[in-house]
Amino acid sequence: MNFMELGLYVLTIVVMIATPGPVMLLVASAGLKNGYRAALQTILGTNFASLILIAISISVLKGILSINELVFIIIKLLGSLYIAYIGIALLKEARQTHTASMTPITTANGGFKKGFLVGISNPKDIIFFSSFFRNLLVFIIVLISVYLF
Repeated sequence: MNFMELGLYVLTIVVMIATPGPVMLLVASAGLKNGYRAALQTILGTNFASLILIAISISVLKGILSINELVFIIIKLLGSLYIAYIGIALLKEARQTHTASMTPITTANGGFKKGFLVGISNPKDIIFFSSFFRNLLVFIIVLISVYLF
């Protein structure tokens, strides 16, 4: 990997991280509606989901786990549908809140379970861990082999 590829790779990762996604929206929504504790539980759920995606990515890279292409497409489709469902629910809730009187919202938005479900089905994380993560591991291995040996 030359420096031009590395620069492009780093720029792509920065853009992916800086672009708000469903996880950021869920954490912000949980924090605004239910406070710090709900936001923290949601963050823990999304991070646990990311750890699972990392483990799956490493297992696929090592050849321990093999995923059929059709199954992978179905998983991506289900994840996208779940994210769309959450977005529609948020829009409906915003419309109801706008037309309703100023009553406190008592819905349990966020939490570990919802954070996990959004994190495990997050298209950005799936793309990152299935494609970019592999390149990062290869680059780190090359650096270690060049500088240590």
